[in-house]
Order: sequence, then structure tokens, then C-alpha cells
Amino acid sequence: MVKRKIDNRTFQDRWEANYLFTTIKDKPVCLVCGASVAVIKEYNIRRHYETKHYEKYKDLDLEQKLQKVEEMKRSLACRQTLFTKAKSKSEAAVKASFIVAAEIAKSARPFSEGEFVKKCMVKVCDIVCPDKKQEFLNVSLSRNTVAERVCELSTNLHEQLIIQQHNNILPCCG
Repeated sequence: MVKRKIDNRTFQDRWEANYLFTTIKDKPVCLVCGASVAVIKEYNIRRHYETKHYEKYKDLDLEQKLQKVEEMKRSLACRQTLFTKAKSKSEAAVKASFIVAAEIAKSARPFSEGEFVKKCMVKVCDIVCPDKKQEFLNVSLSRNTVAERVCELSTNLHEQLIIQQHNNILPCCG
């Protein structure tokens, strides 16, 4: 007699309504508290729901649970979008500080010029696009930051030259 093997390690759609779970990047995540379960097994998901959230949601029928799931999924999507926007704004601020630091270095100006440039940018922003002021304020251009950025740019450029020389792209200057 051959035992029938049932694949219970894939997320089942019915778990959303039954246990208020969904999948994010192939990981089961609780829609109520955001916790994830290490192994995708119904037992683990059910245990989480029953020990942490059962009392709060036990009186909901299937239709109400489905509505709650959709509401929680929309809320989760909004939170994820918010974090993505914040991350991209943060990355843009860092990129802008590198660009300004490179210009300061190219013109052989003191690193403290970054603070002056930032004041000018914020004043221009107040007139041109006041709704974006916080994004301009997030660009770090202190003397120390500009010095660190220039050092990172210099190190990166040096490493690129060594790699090119090693690959015989540049002739050796021996």
C-alpha cells in the first residue's frame, strides 16, 4: 500500500479567511500582527491564530472574515507603499549629497561649502516648490558628510582604476 503524499507546504487560499494570514514573498504573514511563520504548514498558522487572535475574531462569520482580510490587505499594501516611498526619498537624499560633494571636490572648495549650498537650495525650494522642502532638508551636506562622501568617491575611483589596470585596459605606468 502506497501512502498518499499531500503537499501541505504551500500556502492555501482558504487560510486567509480562516486564520487571517497572507503571503508576502512566499512567506506566510499574519495580517493582524505582521508576524511570519517559519514553516508553511497549516498547523503552524492555525496555532498562531488560535493562540494570539482567536478570541478577538471568533464571532465573525466567513463573509465578515473575508471583508476583514481585504481591509487588512489594503492596509498592509498602504504601509508597504509608505515604506517604499520613504526608502526612495532617503536614497534620493543620499544620492543628492554625493552629487553636491563631487561638485564641491571638483571645484576645490572647502567641504564646509556644503552647508552654504544647502541653505541656498532650501531658500530656492521655499519659492519654487515649498511642498518639497522636507526632502531638501533631508539632504545631508555638513562638513563631515561632504568629507566622507568625497573620501568614498575617491576610494571608489581608485578601486576602479586598479581593476582596469589589472584587466590590462589601461597601460601600466611603470
